[in-house]
This record gives sequence, C-alpha cells and structure tokens, in this order.
Amino acid sequence: MRGLAIVLGVTSAALLTGCPSQESLCKSGVDQVCEREYECQPQQVQESSQFQAAFGTSVQNCKDLLYANPLRPAGAQGIACVDVKTDAQLCSNLGISTATTFDLTNAVSCKDERKKLECSAFLAQVNPSGPGGQPPPAICNQRCK
Repeated sequence: MRGLAIVLGVTSAALLTGCPSQESLCKSGVDQVCEREYECQPQQVQESSQFQAAFGTSVQNCKDLLYANPLRPAGAQGIACVDVKTDAQLCSNLGISTATTFDLTNAVSCKDERKKLECSAFLAQVNPSGPGGQPPPAICNQRCK
C-alpha cells in the first residue's frame, strides 16, 4: 500500500496569502495526492479494487475519502482534515507522531518538488519500500520537527 510520505503538502499560494489553517494545509496535501495519482496511474490500475480501496473511483471521490482519513492509502487511520487543528496533528498525519512543529516553507518546497516529478518518479517515491521505490525529495523529510 502507499506510504505515509505523500499525504500532506501545501500550495505556493498558501505561503503568499498568510498563515493557512491546519485544515486547509491538510486538504491541500490530499488534493495533490489525489490529482497526481489519477494523473499518473494507468486506467487499468485506477480500475483495480486495491487502488479504489485506497484512492476511490475518481479524483473528487479520492479527495472526499482522504479528507476524512488522510492515511487511508497507507491502510491506517489518520485525523480527518476538518479535525486537524495543530501542527502536531498535521505531522501525525505524515506519520511523525513525535513532531510538534510543522514547517510551512519546507512543506511548500516539498509540494513544488513533487509537482515537478515525472509520473514514474512520483509513483516510485509514493511507495519508497516497493519495487523500484525511491525516497521522496529530501525537503519532504523536513516538514515536521
């Protein structure tokens, strides 16, 4: 199943418009995951029961499911975006339950780096422990402290 590493990001515009809420940061990360999964996965994969169990049946269905549980692709229970109120909760949804500070600048850089990845590289870093896997961009590991 997909790793926890991809679940959260932010938009570059969020940095320019002041401090976005933790809920909007959570949703922004989900948006990128869903949009890239549906952009990058072949139709045959999208139609598989395993993919649909993790990412739903459409981009919007994916967003609805992952807003409710951002860790769904990893087969875990996360905090619903609407309930994310602290940096520690944002970091928990990234699989870093001991972190208490979310670094917005690094999160924006992470999201921008992931946006630049070719589909094959994006999918390889989504599941770094799988066949052909690779780690996410280094900045992504610096979103939480």
